[in-house]
Amino acid sequence: MVAQIIAQIIIYDYPDVWDGFLEKVCDGLAEDDIIQIDCSLRILILAIRPEEKYHKIVNKVLENLFSAFTNSESNNKIREKCLQVYYQCLR
Repeated sequence: MVAQIIAQIIIYDYPDVWDGFLEKVCDGLAEDDIIQIDCSLRILILAIRPEEKYHKIVNKVLENLFSAFTNSESNNKIREKCLQVYYQCLR
């Protein structure tokens, strides 16, 4: 629920007001904390849309998705979310 609210706020204002926030969310994908990874994935799933303004963070997302996908704590749900974010980046 919190991730949805944050994502909606970001979608509306990014990058004018929340400049740098999605980059920090991308950094959360490379953390060892599985809760941080899950929250970051949820926000990215909700926030990334095929619009021009998100092209700046795609490289950073793709860099860190591999870390999240291969994390020893990651389960099938986390890996599924990683693939969903990857797909959204490709679109």
